[in-house]
Amino acid sequence: MIKVGILGASGYTGFELIKILKKHPQVELVVLNSRSHDGKKVSELYTDYSGDDEFTNYSIDEINRF
Repeated sequence: MIKVGILGASGYTGFELIKILKKHPQVELVVLNSRSHDGKKVSELYTDYSGDDEFTNYSIDEINRF
């Protein structure tokens, strides 16, 4: 399994990456960073998204520990 993190995940490009990578059988989304939407579910911002994923706001040092 490949662990993936997206910085700027709440933007248009970040959301498109979320949708693409969620379908990949060998990818695990572990970081969906968004400073302005930390703690909110992706589906709260993008209502057409049905997953339970939440935006995070980890520092680069925290991300490197994953």
